Amino acid sequence: MKRVYLILGLFFAFLSYIFLGFFAHFYNYSVDKISVRDISYKDKIVRIGFSNSYGNIYCAVVYGDKTNTIKWERVKDGNCNYKIKDFGNYNIYIKKNNSIRKVYGINKVLYVSIDKDKYYLAVNDSKKIVYTSISIGYDSLPVKSDDESIAYVKNGVINATKSGTTKIRVGDKEITVIVTDLIDKMPKKYNYKRPYLSCGVFSKKEAVLLDEILFDRVKDAGEGTRAGVVSAARFLTLEFPYRISYFSENGRLGPPYSRIADGEGRYYHKGLYLSSDKYKDINPSIKGPKMWGCSMYSKPSGKYRKNGLDCSGFTTWAILNGGFDIGDLPAHAGNNSAYNLNDIGKEVKLTRKVALSGKIKAGDLLGEVTVSEGHSALVVGIDNDYYYVAESLWIFPLGVNINKYKKGDVHKYFETVNLMDSYYKKQGNYTAMWY
Repeated sequence: MKRVYLILGLFFAFLSYIFLGFFAHFYNYSVDKISVRDISYKDKIVRIGFSNSYGNIYCAVVYGDKTNTIKWERVKDGNCNYKIKDFGNYNIYIKKNNSIRKVYGINKVLYVSIDKDKYYLAVNDSKKIVYTSISIGYDSLPVKSDDESIAYVKNGVINATKSGTTKIRVGDKEITVIVTDLIDKMPKKYNYKRPYLSCGVFSKKEAVLLDEILFDRVKDAGEGTRAGVVSAARFLTLEFPYRISYFSENGRLGPPYSRIADGEGRYYHKGLYLSSDKYKDINPSIKGPKMWGCSMYSKPSGKYRKNGLDCSGFTTWAILNGGFDIGDLPAHAGNNSAYNLNDIGKEVKLTRKVALSGKIKAGDLLGEVTVSEGHSALVVGIDNDYYYVAESLWIFPLGVNINKYKKGDVHKYFETVNLMDSYYKKQGNYTAMWY
């Protein structure tokens, strides 16, 4: 009998040893042996699947390495659901008892959203990529170009080096980058040495691409906003590499003041007038159709000149391409028209006080009514000292230019300003200056 008790005692001791050993193993299971099985993301919830997650295990998804305010979530059935607040780069931490470990070796992009899937850049220009992302294990999201000889990415900025097309990879998203020498890098100062546009400089394919770039610039600024109008004017005067000539229209500038010569001194259409395929959109004209830069007889001038834009032709073109169909209106008062650019927005007499008031913004119209046919212009930039005014002039500097006027003197050159807030209503991505 004693032998039986002895055997039973040894048996139960063995079972106790096994049980206590297993319990100790279960309780003290090293946090170092816990591994991540899988990760997924939806609606700002990061779901992490763990292997070897025995006992009371907790997890945290930490922005960068900000571990001072960790909120721990318990792992249940091998999974941890962790809600995050912001986009960015995160790391995973796990805790068991008093042991905490950062999980290394996981580099995973969970979510990427890009602002646009196509960029147009001039050679030697640069552009910061705008995106939001959620990733695990990265200090910064990897962004790479397929052809770094055309454009490369450094610190989230695309740097264009030569003409061509490449793809930029941002996580699982793809951005097409078109680098072209058809446009200039946006300068800080207007270049009066820009050559005048000649006839047929661009192929149809090139003209289509230039239209795409114009529309893209307006879209970025906000089509149908003040910024959209300013963007169209800035594109034609700063990025487009040629100067558009002044052309005195053949229609309204003589009796009976009612004919409008479409495409002659004015081009009230979306896009640029750079290829003959645009002729199909032109209404019956007097001497045309002839695209910008092509020679055509100008009745008011009495000679052949390169077709381009007169003052109101440029202003109305910019407003139309910015997203507002105001109608093919003539310049400010003095041109025998009952309805003209005076009637858009809120017209105010331009005095030195008004000029210095801070009320004038880029996108507002300036008018001169002391000459027989009037004059219209568009403010495209404002700094501490000057107004930068885009206008098409029949005197030097001839054609579409950006001229700067001292704030305290601008009233000596223009009589009225049309404040356009009531007309534009929305500001868009407005900037007072282009750089």
